[in-house]
Amino acid sequence: MPRLLYVTTSFENGAIPNILTDIAPILVQGGWSLQVLTLEAVPENNASVQKWRALGLPLEGLNRGSRETWQVLGPLSSAIVRLKPDLIHSHLGRADVYTAMVKGAIPQISTFHSVRRNANKVTQWGWRLTDRRVAHRTGVSQACLDSFYPQMLRSPHSVIYNPVNPKRLTLQQTPAQFKAELGWMPEVRLIVAVGRLLLVKGHAQLIDAFALIASEQLDVNLVIVGDGPLRSELQTKVNTLELSDRVRLLPGNTPVATVYTAADVLSFPSLWEGLGLVPIEAMLCGCPVASSRIPAVSEFMDEGQTGLFFDPENAVDQARVLLEVLANPVVANQRAERASQMARERFSPELIGNQYLKLYNNILREGHDE
Repeated sequence: MPRLLYVTTSFENGAIPNILTDIAPILVQGGWSLQVLTLEAVPENNASVQKWRALGLPLEGLNRGSRETWQVLGPLSSAIVRLKPDLIHSHLGRADVYTAMVKGAIPQISTFHSVRRNANKVTQWGWRLTDRRVAHRTGVSQACLDSFYPQMLRSPHSVIYNPVNPKRLTLQQTPAQFKAELGWMPEVRLIVAVGRLLLVKGHAQLIDAFALIASEQLDVNLVIVGDGPLRSELQTKVNTLELSDRVRLLPGNTPVATVYTAADVLSFPSLWEGLGLVPIEAMLCGCPVASSRIPAVSEFMDEGQTGLFFDPENAVDQARVLLEVLANPVVANQRAERASQMARERFSPELIGNQYLKLYNNILREGHDE
């Protein structure tokens, strides 16, 4: 049985643990032995760790902080020698670069989860320096890979989308219960946004767009779900615009399936993304989607068929598109039905897991043929 070692920076709750946990059963069934090694300490109390361990799969950490650079190379090299993997798959910049430096002759695959501009210059330099030592790179979208190739990297590469598991999207409250908890009546229509409160996520522009909508539509409110450094700044903006009774900033651990199900439309105002898991999740929950017109989302969302696009830098345009969705609920729900079917087919864990299984087997076979 071939041994696959995942090396990642951390195993905090988020996209990486979800991806690995979703595809692990397909890989095990395909004959692979799996283990995760993290550069940082394992957050034992996190749901991500508990779900991985529930699969009966090993996970260990090197307990190295983000500022420990050269100090991690020795322990990482020793762990790789001890674990004797046949193939290594790394995730996130530090894990990609450090693994390539110490892995020896073991073939390595690495995955880009965002576009190049999302990484700092040191990480980009590390990717470039170690590119020849990587057997294959995958990107979570073509837009993601296009930001690296051919101007920066030359290694073999291919697109494998992230899986989005509908089983993770469990309803915790009815829409009426969710609105009541926020102090709103069941008839209130909701625009929602989900994502880290960072500049690139475009929440400030969304609030500006909502201010335009709020002046016309008195029964429409806004919910933004997420944690991050801009929380106080965004709340101040809401207060300055005198919208505090109609806008709620909810914590990132709010059950998103409840939010999507209660929503009349999801706004996804990001300025750039590696893929865009939030609109895919919303689609799986049957929520109409309006998104910024960025390359990654354009790969899976068809204008007018499965969603609508707006200019993320233009609050007037975003308001126009959101109002169009709200004004035509029958058409919006028809788009949402088509989008849900597309998302279930294109981003299923079974499909993505088998794509990785094929890639792993091919890389292993090529290594044995050399």
